Amino acid sequence: TNIEIGGSYARGHNGSGVIDDVDVGRFTTDLWAADATVRWRPLRQTAYRSFVGRSEFVWSRRDQPGGLQSAFGYYLSGEYQLARRWFIGGRQQQALGVVTVGFALGGAAILPVLAIVEERSGWGAAMFGSAILILVVHGLSALLIVRNEPTEMGLRPVGGSAETDDAASEAGGFSGPEAIRTLPFWLIATGLMFFFSGQGAVATLAIDFFDSRDVANGASIIAVGAMIRTIARLPLGLAMSRINRVFLLGILVAGTQMIALTVLLVSTTTTGIVAYLVLWGIGGAFAPMLEPLLVTRTFGLRHFGAVSGSIAMVAFGGQMIGPLGGAALYDATGSYTLPFALYGVGFVVTMVLLAVASLQVNGAAHREAARAVGMADRTADAAGS
Repeated sequence: TNIEIGGSYARGHNGSGVIDDVDVGRFTTDLWAADATVRWRPLRQTAYRSFVGRSEFVWSRRDQPGGLQSAFGYYLSGEYQLARRWFIGGRQQQALGVVTVGFALGGAAILPVLAIVEERSGWGAAMFGSAILILVVHGLSALLIVRNEPTEMGLRPVGGSAETDDAASEAGGFSGPEAIRTLPFWLIATGLMFFFSGQGAVATLAIDFFDSRDVANGASIIAVGAMIRTIARLPLGLAMSRINRVFLLGILVAGTQMIALTVLLVSTTTTGIVAYLVLWGIGGAFAPMLEPLLVTRTFGLRHFGAVSGSIAMVAFGGQMIGPLGGAALYDATGSYTLPFALYGVGFVVTMVLLAVASLQVNGAAHREAARAVGMADRTADAAGS
């Protein structure tokens, strides 16, 4: 069991001072957040059982013509490991791809409802309602539907058989400390840090970017992008079992995000925005799948929770650095051109680091280490050779 505690701060220009296309004053928004994550994995069943509980509290102070507006919100979430027992081999990738549809689908289905609740009853009621909804849905599912093993319901894992059931229970893999001592670990973690720095910053600053370029309906553009990701994740998720070259996939995804930002910086015409939405939406549909796919292909399944958590500590730091740096550069230059260009460069850095990681994973040293922990074949697939 481990507990992770963190904090973040973001500051940036908001568009509340723009009245009738005239900026009557430069107003800013400050966000403070504190978060905590609890992870549990039993020592003898690390490949099968795990629980992750997360919470975050967010405080907002927004300057606007009518005065200072303050708000507070929070969320709670929990996850119980299921896919490792229920899906075997390539079907695990397919299951992972389909499950991540929920990230975008939840935003498309739940957020509009919470917006109505917030408008009528305030942020407190919206956040409390979402917490209760998560507790009820997860709690009832855990008690009435979810089981630890398919055999408890008279079933076998998808893609499994009597022979593969026993083989699956002995999946190999690097431990957390073993993974941290390898070069691929730091290449992947740093590459994902740059990737999520750009992803998180653009999601945070996009509306202000469109306002600064005199593009109307910035919120609607972002909503369309989220809908494209929602629609794309299901067919892409179903196709994941056919994808073996996960490093190449990561390079292509980072490339689409870089090209999307380049298009947006060059042109905010209707054609440019449509091209941006297609590239950013379809490429970004893979984003939640990248980290677990890269981890399992490179370091195996046995200690997935420990390795994935270690990489996340490095990678998701980018989500704090990106928005802060972008907002600071905007305040210094009065334009989002430089920060968005730097996010594009960050995606290029991700492509380079993943390419080097692929070579390292396919090298003799890493493959020999993988054989020692029982995952030589999985490592060969990881390099896409």
